[in-house]
Amino acid sequence: MDQSPTDQQESLRETNTERLRLMAAQIGDIDEDELTTMDRTALIDKVAKDRLTRVEGEEGAVSSRKGERTDHLREMELQLALKRLELESRRLETETENRRMEVEAETRRRELDNEREKREHEIRLAQMGQMGRAAETDGDNIAEGNVAENRGEPRPPRVETLADRVKRYGSALKQVVSPMPDDVTEIPQFFESLEAMFCTFEIPDDLRAKLLLPFLSTKAKSLISRLCATELEDYEGVRDFLLSEFKLTPREYKAQFDHATKRSDETYIFSAARLRNNLRYYLRSRECFDDFDRLFALLISDKLKSCLPSGALNYVLSLEGDTWFGPKRVAELADTYTSNHGSLERDRQVHSASVINSSGVRSPKLNRKSDGRFDCSATTDPNHSPSRVRCYRCNRTGHVAKFCTQLTG
Repeated sequence: MDQSPTDQQESLRETNTERLRLMAAQIGDIDEDELTTMDRTALIDKVAKDRLTRVEGEEGAVSSRKGERTDHLREMELQLALKRLELESRRLETETENRRMEVEAETRRRELDNEREKREHEIRLAQMGQMGRAAETDGDNIAEGNVAENRGEPRPPRVETLADRVKRYGSALKQVVSPMPDDVTEIPQFFESLEAMFCTFEIPDDLRAKLLLPFLSTKAKSLISRLCATELEDYEGVRDFLLSEFKLTPREYKAQFDHATKRSDETYIFSAARLRNNLRYYLRSRECFDDFDRLFALLISDKLKSCLPSGALNYVLSLEGDTWFGPKRVAELADTYTSNHGSLERDRQVHSASVINSSGVRSPKLNRKSDGRFDCSATTDPNHSPSRVRCYRCNRTGHVAKFCTQLTG
């Protein structure tokens, strides 16, 4: 009774005797005779002990259930830890497998690239007709490479031949360069675009002449057939030869610019572009495209030469050759020619005579009638006076031998 809680003790004391007997009878370990003879205090002690026993049993059950639950939680935590370890192991295995597959794929790709390059190389050799020699060279290289590998040395690199270089650069140029046009006026533009592509693709100088040949027109190919093998090695020489054969000289550029007119099948924009190209080609051929002083001198020199008579002009042009003289030099040569040929020119004009043709058209120098006699009233120049014209058949003046009256008689 004393071990029971205070509230339970008070509750049992307030319970009547009959209620206590019923509660004691429910315990089940007391006879009815003994139950009837027990007093109130004994009944209270019996019920209190029963309740205390029951409470202790319940607490023990709860403790056991808590222990079982704790063990179950620990087991679940261990299982989760094992699951985590298993998942981590699988992840590592998957990553390892992926790495292995990537390495195998990269190795396979390299093998395929090597095989493709090898096939392309063999095709190039077959196209150039050098398969036999290349096979021997490859065999020697392979043997040397195997020996070097056995010795632990790196394989020596393959030497690129001239045909390989021409093939490689030629394939690139075919994608961006058009063939030479048949129109002569467009040939300089063709060479300009070709040289621009040479600079873009960094074509070596020793390959430019060889790479030019496939793009030439039929007429240009027939022209360069006159060149020897040494001359065909020089790109600038071949270019200048073709320009000269097509008469694309500085004087021709100047003539094309001066006498250019708009064509019926072109717009004014295209005509302006053609004029610009002709002037640019002319200035570039005179090497004064970027030099204002030389351009200034060239303009004066060209204007001065346009004012010269035919004899002095031909004399200056014969001395110029492929170059050009400045205005001072042109003026000096023109004065020299005039001082040495002026009297001869005057004498030639005095003694020259042009006869009339059968249709009766008069000569621009001397006014003659249709019968061969001169019209003295229309002649004002004393040097061209008809009295100074003498017939060598009859020795008379006023007519020439072709219209001599003695010949017709």
